[in-house]
Amino acid sequence: MAVWAGAQAGYFSAGQRKLRLAVTPALSLASTPLSITISGLRPGQRVTLMVRSTDARGYDWKSVSTYAAGQSGAVNPASTPSSGPSYTGVDAMGPVEFMASSSPSEPLFFWRGGTPYAFDFTVASGSETASVTVQRKIG
Repeated sequence: MAVWAGAQAGYFSAGQRKLRLAVTPALSLASTPLSITISGLRPGQRVTLMVRSTDARGYDWKSVSTYAAGQSGAVNPASTPSSGPSYTGVDAMGPVEFMASSSPSEPLFFWRGGTPYAFDFTVASGSETASVTVQRKIG
């Protein structure tokens, strides 16, 4: 489910909590940092964030990062450490910067002109999921 106005999506879960994923801005240059926030979790609840995209040559790119929610029930890669597998530690753009190609011989994401490319973000915790798609391009 993609929501372009603010690039936020959510899934209603059992009980009062609602898993939410927000990624902004919805359209940006590749050099613009994204704000990634996952909320609606219990403190300590584990969540997995997957980011997927396809570059101009048709290669699939993906990252997977796992986090534990803080006391506020939220995760932000800028302040919450990832425990892997794509990267470990705190990195605001880690979910995008550590995407790996489906082809071992393709080390760099290939951009073509001003064409925007979709970056699909999906967060999962147990049976709950939320997804957002944002567009990124080069100048």
